[in-house]
Order: sequence, then C-alpha cells, then structure tokens
Amino acid sequence: MKRFIGLFAVGALAACTGSAPVGSLDQPIINGVTDSNDPAVVLSLALVGQQASLCTAEVVSPHVLLTAAHCVSPDTVGSTATFHVFFGQQLPAQPTASDFVGVKEVHYDTAFDSMNPQNGHDVGVIILAAPTTVTPVPYNRTPLPQTMVGQAARLVGYGITSASDTTGSTAGTRRQAPSALAKLDNLFVGLQDGAHGICEGDSGGPAFMTFSGTERIVGVTSFGFNGCPLTGQGGFAAGNDTRIDTYADFIDGFVLANDPPAKGPGASCSSDAECAPRACVDTSVGKICEQSCDPAAMPSTCPDGTQCTDVEGSNICATPPKKDGGGCDIAGHAPVGGASLLFACVLLLVLRRRFA
Repeated sequence: MKRFIGLFAVGALAACTGSAPVGSLDQPIINGVTDSNDPAVVLSLALVGQQASLCTAEVVSPHVLLTAAHCVSPDTVGSTATFHVFFGQQLPAQPTASDFVGVKEVHYDTAFDSMNPQNGHDVGVIILAAPTTVTPVPYNRTPLPQTMVGQAARLVGYGITSASDTTGSTAGTRRQAPSALAKLDNLFVGLQDGAHGICEGDSGGPAFMTFSGTERIVGVTSFGFNGCPLTGQGGFAAGNDTRIDTYADFIDGFVLANDPPAKGPGASCSSDAECAPRACVDTSVGKICEQSCDPAAMPSTCPDGTQCTDVEGSNICATPPKKDGGGCDIAGHAPVGGASLLFACVLLLVLRRRFA
C-alpha cells in the first residue's frame, strides 16, 4: 500500500502513517460518549487477508450505505479487498463472519485523489447484498448557507479513543460527540468546537445538523491532522467532512437505482420515507416530494412529466400547472501540510474463522 501522512494511522500494524508519532488524547471520538441511539451508523471493514481497514458508514436507503471514497477505493484499501459491514454498537473482540452482513459492491467518486484530499470528491457508497430493516437517515441535498457557520453539529464514528492508540485496540465502538460548523466552502464542511473531534476509524462517519427539527447528514469524515488535534491547520478545520449536498447527485444515483422511492418528484407525500432520497417538503399547495433543479438547464434535469418550477422561492421538479389555472397539480501536489486522509484504522483481526 502507498504511504500517506496519517492514513490508516495505526503504525504498529503496517499502517500507512507519517513519520511523526500520533499525539496523546484519552477520550472517545475525542471527548465523546458511547452511542446506542444511532443504529443507522455502522462499521465497515475492507479486508485483505487478516488485515482490515476500519471505517464508519451510514444507512441512507435499505441497500445503500454512505461513506468516504478512501474507505472503498482500491488505491487506499487494496485492489483485493473484500468488504463487510457490522450493525451494532461494539465490534466483538474476536469477530467472525457471522457478525457481518454481506456487501454486493462498492463505488466511489473516481475524481477522488488520495494524494490530494483537499481537492474533494471523497465520497463513496457500499451496496448491501440484502436490504437492511434499519431505518435510513436522511442526507442533506439543499445548499448550505454561510449563515449556518457556528451552528451545532453532531459527530458519530467507530474510531479510536486516543491518538496514541497505535494498535487500534480502542476502535470498534460507536461513539458520538457534539461539534460545530466552523467553516464552509464548496467541497467541505469544517467541524471544530475546540473540545471535541474525530480520530482514526471515524472516516466516512456522519456529521449531523438539524433542519426544521430533523437531523440530516451534512458531511462524511474525509481528513484531519496527525495526532487528532482539536484545532485545524492551514485554513482547514480540525475535522474536514465531504460536503454532501455538493455530491447529492452522485449519492442519489445509487439510492434510486437500488431502492426506488414510492413516489417521484412533484408527487404528494406525507413523509420523507415516501420520497427518499428526496425530501417531503411543505409548500403552499401541500406536501410534495422535492427535487432541486436549475430552470436554465438544457435539457431539463427533471424527470418526464415534471418541470422546473418555482415553489416557495425554491426551484424544484414538480408537475406543471394545470392549463385551467388551477395551480400546481400535486401529483501531483504535496498533501495539505500535516493533513491526513482520515481516518480509516487498520486492524489486525484475530478471526475464529476466515471470511467467505
């Protein structure tokens, strides 16, 4: 495997780390707590022989898990890796194949460059072999305004509890911590509050923010810095998450292909579940399944039977107004200084029996 600064930073296990030792912090996720309330946040392993790269992922539809590109890209986990997913709060000390569910395939944004994580595109999906019954969590598809900087966020992941844990012995337990949106650009949401943070093994894990009373994924953990500091460097926050609304079309394609929604854009609805991955939004004409669009796009990006329509000041795909006027029918550079492709955690698994 290639060597990257901080990538898979569990140096004692042939991990890809920088030359500097990781720092010393002794709290979960970094000052977080054990999390028993997020069943849709799961652990993923990319297994090569008896060595595995541990990441975090989240259920966004019955077959589709959202994660980071570097958690599934052969450039980072190995071209012969097989993938396995654990649903549970804590990975057993000696996991066996029966503890995991099967994976059909993985995909990632091929524009992702593992040597230049600051260039973005660190988004991937894991497609389960069979659908899960765990309720999916919604992901944000609406552009985030700069006015959200400073607002509360929440981090979840299976990473190590101390940057000095070079064996990965504390990884494998789902933990959460509060944070805040500290920085926002077109590619990343920067998470930092000075007291909590992410560490190795949290890669691909969600950053949640609340919209109208509903938590949505606004980012997935992409990169941070050696030693898991609580403050950032070089204009980046301590934790840098791939901004999900920027890559919503990529994610939508896999969700729609594997788990088509009950109702399409512009249709009347009563809940997000009927429209997923789209949202069921309130408008002056009732609740409809939303799909954002660009009215200037040629050809239209809206599905057949709908058109890009201004509803409540937002351009969404909706059924065209009736002709009788009855209104809307509701139907090669160096990595960022010290930056690490965070935070997959390489573990040497002692298995009772080999994975199939």
